[in-house]
Amino acid sequence: MTEVEEIKKLLGLEPLEGGESGFYSQINTSAIKVRQKCKVFKANSSIYYMLTKEQPINYMHWLAMDDIHIICKGGSLSYYVFNEDGTSKQYTVGSDIAKGELLNLTIPAGSWKALKLHDGVEFALMVSVLTPEWTKKRVVVGAGQEFIDKYKFTSEWATPEFIMELIGPNFKHNKPN
Repeated sequence: MTEVEEIKKLLGLEPLEGGESGFYSQINTSAIKVRQKCKVFKANSSIYYMLTKEQPINYMHWLAMDDIHIICKGGSLSYYVFNEDGTSKQYTVGSDIAKGELLNLTIPAGSWKALKLHDGVEFALMVSVLTPEWTKKRVVVGAGQEFIDKYKFTSEWATPEFIMELIGPNFKHNKPN
């Protein structure tokens, strides 16, 4: 059994449905409730999340809640964050802090993000804590040409081709008039 297979089995990781890619399992959901925009949510929820050599990209998606990622095991990965103000930034999360890698990263609510394993990395296992809790209605997976046009060349790496790679199979075609 490979290390990836063993981790999947021990943590009960299942494929993440909905177009994002990767593997996950629920850890917990807070018993504490908070109010946000006249709605009540659990204060947080957390999952184990893993990208593998076979599924190296967590495709572009938007979250209405803060998403805190903490690396647990495995190699390095890049986070591509697209902010509401039209800026973009790349971060490297991993365990080599001497090389400037981050052990954790908070992606602010209202941002778009995609993750990609570095070349040659077998897997990256992390914990994701969402605050307030994750709900299906507060997530958008995929983007279209308008998104590409807004963020192209906002960073050196943000070419239209690379943004399209991060959107992956979830590209939303514009509807004909």
